Amino acid sequence: MTRVLDLGPPVAAGVPFDASQRIVLADAFRRAQTGECPTVFRIGCGFLAEEDGIPLRLLGHARLLADLISRVRRTLGLNASVIQIFTSAPKVMALGGDNSDRGRRSGVRLLAALSGALRIVGLDVRIEVEESTPEREIPRIVFDRLHLPSNILDRLEACSRHNTNGADAHVYGIEHAAPSMFGDIRIETDDSTPFRITIGPRPETLFWAIRTRVAAVAAECNIAIVPTLQFVLTGCWRAWYTPWSAGDLAEPTLGNLLDRDIRWISEQYKMVTRHSPTGAGNSALTRESRALLHDAMDSHGTRNRLIDHPGLQRLAKAVATPANAASFLRSEPVVLGERLTETIRRLGP
Repeated sequence: MTRVLDLGPPVAAGVPFDASQRIVLADAFRRAQTGECPTVFRIGCGFLAEEDGIPLRLLGHARLLADLISRVRRTLGLNASVIQIFTSAPKVMALGGDNSDRGRRSGVRLLAALSGALRIVGLDVRIEVEESTPEREIPRIVFDRLHLPSNILDRLEACSRHNTNGADAHVYGIEHAAPSMFGDIRIETDDSTPFRITIGPRPETLFWAIRTRVAAVAAECNIAIVPTLQFVLTGCWRAWYTPWSAGDLAEPTLGNLLDRDIRWISEQYKMVTRHSPTGAGNSALTRESRALLHDAMDSHGTRNRLIDHPGLQRLAKAVATPANAASFLRSEPVVLGERLTETIRRLGP
């Protein structure tokens, strides 16, 4: 099983359970400390329906990400770093039989939202953004030899019952290790082995457990892999791009910034986080909403450094539509991947 090292709330770290992967990971870490290879922080995001607004707690999530990345770089002595953000939306839609451009249109909005939010919270490093390929990438031999334990299969079955995109959760889970996703399996033409760190919210623990097993089987098949250190934001129980609602009650979105003030947003979050059929409260959103509403207040308690940021209104307008998001990404200091560049080109000027 995956070895999980508790670093204290709200973060835990995981290393590969395979000893040979841990040796390669340790070597990459040493080379990253001496500047011989880069440190790559890889972050994924999924699918968001075009009619849904992007949850405002994204800003709280971005703050937690930025704090973690800064802490890791400082603690481990890592200087040259790159943040790679990918969206799995094209892949998950294709796995569900939807070969339209819905996945790509969704991905553009999410990539604009997260990269823009990371800039707003003050992260000043190279950011690369790309979309996944819709095709299946994990070699057939790995699929055939991979045997997942029953507890993981049960969780994947539960995911299949609750998703609305029709994708096979078992296949999608294994594809998380693909080169265009978290990249545990290396592209054949890529000879570099960076020090790879992947970061995700609590739901990613399931896919991390799958990814380490996929990598172990791939290595047995003499397929190149990139051993990875995984950090989990354990206080983030729900993916930032999955809106929460119950009846008429819904969490605030970035779009609400265009016509609502911070008092309304704060009151709305209070109602959302208190809501629970069991009366225990909606803990799934608490950590990020606290990072957004309370941790970001100035020392006088009169100004919110995130909600009052001068660039936030522009970001809210940018993620309203795929075309706006494409225009935003063209103008931002981010590096666009080849597939994303083609999607943006098709969306027009």
